[in-house]
Amino acid sequence: MTQERFRVQKKAGSRLLALLLAFALAASLLPISASADVGEMNEMAAQFEENLAAAQEIMDDGGFLAPIGEVAVDSVAISNRAELEAITSNLAGTYHLTADIDLSDTEWIPIGDSENPFSGVFDGQGHKISNLTITGDSYQYNGLFGYVRDATIKNVGMVGTNINVSSSSSAGGIAGIAYASESSSLTIENCYNTGDVSSLSSSSSTNAGGIAGEVYTSSVAAGHSSDSDIGIANCYNTGTVSASSSSSSYASVAGGIVGRAYVYHGFSRD
Repeated sequence: MTQERFRVQKKAGSRLLALLLAFALAASLLPISASADVGEMNEMAAQFEENLAAAQEIMDDGGFLAPIGEVAVDSVAISNRAELEAITSNLAGTYHLTADIDLSDTEWIPIGDSENPFSGVFDGQGHKISNLTITGDSYQYNGLFGYVRDATIKNVGMVGTNINVSSSSSAGGIAGIAYASESSSLTIENCYNTGDVSSLSSSSSTNAGGIAGEVYTSSVAAGHSSDSDIGIANCYNTGTVSASSSSSSYASVAGGIVGRAYVYHGFSRD
């Protein structure tokens, strides 16, 4: 798959995408057989509607779509903003939240960039990070995490997010850019965002997503598939997402969950 450029300027239908996710989750629970009779099909349809209603109720309440697992051994506990910011001192560490964290005091500085990406494990343990705000043009990659590489981020809810940036490459509620290098894995699971993400650029393409602005991997050469493993599961977004460029020379892509996803062949994105 070769890289393609798109010119898109839109507000993503985040609620619709969240509903589509719920449809997929509901459908995965329903075995479908070619020999199913009308009665079985009606029963399956009723179960589908029940599962869909349950998923929608969870999203309306700002809940998690999957169970919260146990904390990893030797994980570092985080209970406040200062400890969350301290992740930058060890970007390959393993961390978990022990409390909800309100970031409303001052604007947030994204964790990790292309030269020093977050490559560890972050487990929210079902807690919420509220009122994250990033505005202006200070950072190229915007989100709770600016740039993540071969990382795992799970079980965290972003509430009241306000990302409204210019001169941005990518912006997302969880991560601006999420990258899986060759033969490695990237996981974002059981996360949600209920705030707004907006990315504007006049000098480059820009991407925005409720969860991640840009997700990509690379393979050794053109014509060869990548053996990287990327998983984004049980995530949803109910906020408004938009991406735009003031120049017609650059692409802008927005999505309710992920703005842009692709594979680079033969070279690194960086």
